[in-house]
Amino acid sequence: MTEAREHFALDWIKREIDETLKAARQALEAYAESDRDETKMRACLTYLHQVHGTLLMLELTGVTLLSDEMEQLAQSMLSHSVADVEAAQQLLMQSILQLPAFLEEIQKGLPDSRRAVLPLANELRAARG
Repeated sequence: MTEAREHFALDWIKREIDETLKAARQALEAYAESDRDETKMRACLTYLHQVHGTLLMLELTGVTLLSDEMEQLAQSMLSHSVADVEAAQQLLMQSILQLPAFLEEIQKGLPDSRRAVLPLANELRAARG
């Protein structure tokens, strides 16, 4: 019963999550193209925070773990505590692009598994140091 409720809620909000991730991607691209303008990174962080909060409310543990790691990496980039900024940008972009696919799998009935997102989440952790 709970699983059906989660899928219904995800169906209802998926388009907004996709739009917010698109805005995060655009902000990250602008950050990379603008000599690392912190305003652009702050916008990206804000969008990722919105996605993370939404997934947390939906109680989707796997994708919530991934979005949390994405948000933490963006915060680390903003605070200049990432050693390899370009690699971190690429990894963050990769995760922004892959998160919708994980959500689509959940919509199709596959389980929300931490195991599915763990390799990418671990890469995000490693990028933070």
